[in-house]
Amino acid sequence: MNESDYRQRKPRFRVYALIHGEVLPYTEINGATIQKMSFEEQEKRKFAPIETTIREGEAAITSEWTTYVTSLRYVDYLRIKSEHVCWSDFYDDNPLSAIGGAFRKFEDLSKVLFFTNDHDKFLTHSRHAGSTYVFQIMKVYELDENGEEKEVEYELTNGYCFLPNRPDFNTWRNEESEVFLKEVLQFKDPIFQKSLAYFYRSSIGHFNQFNHEKIALDHFKSMEVIINSLSRKKKFLERLTETAVLIKLTQEEQDRIKKLWGERSNGDVAHAKTYDIARAYPNQFPLPQGVDYSGPFPDSVAETVLYKYYEYIKRMYNIEVEYDSFYSSITGELYTINAGSECNRYGFSVNKCSKNETIKKLKAAWVKEFSVRTEKIEILELEKDTFGRDHYSLYVNE
Repeated sequence: MNESDYRQRKPRFRVYALIHGEVLPYTEINGATIQKMSFEEQEKRKFAPIETTIREGEAAITSEWTTYVTSLRYVDYLRIKSEHVCWSDFYDDNPLSAIGGAFRKFEDLSKVLFFTNDHDKFLTHSRHAGSTYVFQIMKVYELDENGEEKEVEYELTNGYCFLPNRPDFNTWRNEESEVFLKEVLQFKDPIFQKSLAYFYRSSIGHFNQFNHEKIALDHFKSMEVIINSLSRKKKFLERLTETAVLIKLTQEEQDRIKKLWGERSNGDVAHAKTYDIARAYPNQFPLPQGVDYSGPFPDSVAETVLYKYYEYIKRMYNIEVEYDSFYSSITGELYTINAGSECNRYGFSVNKCSKNETIKKLKAAWVKEFSVRTEKIEILELEKDTFGRDHYSLYVNE
C-alpha cells in the first residue's frame, strides 16, 4: 500500500477509556481527545473494563482433563469512577489490535500529562510534587463508512480510594505549561524518553499490581539511565558526582540518590538478601513482599533528576561535521539530521580546515541561525564515528 492509499483509509475502530488525573484539559493531544462524559452516558454505552473469559473445553489441552493450571491473558485490577474520558481512532484490522494500540497511545498521553502537571506545579509553587494519571479502557466501537460508532464483539480466551475528586482543574495552573507540554511531545531524546517511561511506570505500579521489586527497579532506573548517559566513570557514585555538576544537582539531592542506590543494592531489589523480612509477618494473602525501598513517592528525587536532565539536554546539540562533502553547496551552514525521529542533531558542512577554525566557523553559523550570543556557546570535540566523521557537542548555556 503506497502512502496516498494509506492516507485515504478511514479508521476502523474507536476506543474509549476513563481517565483520572489532577488537570485534564478538554482538548486533543497527539491524537487522543479528552472530554467530559456523564455517568448516565457511560451507562447508556455500557462502559465496562476489559475482561478475560475461560472456556473449560479450550483451557486445557484436551477437554477430558478436569484439573489443570491456567492463566488469564489479561486482568484489569483497576476500578475508576470518573466523568472524564479519552478516546482515539485506530486503523487496525481487529478490535483486539485496536485495544493494544489504545494502551500505547493512552499511556503516552498519561506520561506527558503527568510530567506537564509536575512542571505546572513547579511554575506555580516552585516545587516538584508529581501526581500520577490513571486510565482504564472501557469500550471499543467499530466505525462504519460514515464514521458512526456501532457495537462490535470481541473476546479474550474496593478497597482503598486514591486520588479523590479528580480532576482538580480543566486548564493548567500556569499558561506556560501548555507550551511545555507541546515541547515535551516533540522532544525525542532517547534517554529522556526511557527515563520518563521508567518513572511513569513506577508511579502507576501500585495501581497496576506490579510487584514491589519492579516498582523499585523502574524508579531507580529512571535516574540510573540518565546518570550513566552523562558519565563514563567506572563506579556509580563517581558517575553521580560527575552528573551532578552537569545538571546542577544539589548536595541534598545527591545524598538522597546515594541512599536510594544503597536501598536498591541491599534492599532485596537488584541483589539478593540472605533473609526475608516478610517471613516474619502474620499469615496473609496476597503474600507480602520484603522489598525495602523508599523511592517511589510524590516527593521523589527522581522527578528532579528527570526535570534537570531535560533542562540540560534540550540545550545540548550533536553536530556532525562534513568536510568538502556532498553538501558543499551549503558550506558553512547548518542542516537538521533525522528531524522526524531525533532531536538536537545537526550537520555542518565546511571546507577542510583546522580544529580551531572549524569550531570558530561552527559558532558563527550557530549565532547566525539561532541569534545566540557567542559567549553562551560551549563546544567540545567528541570521538569520530565509524565513518570517520568529526562530531562536536554544542551546549547553549542560557
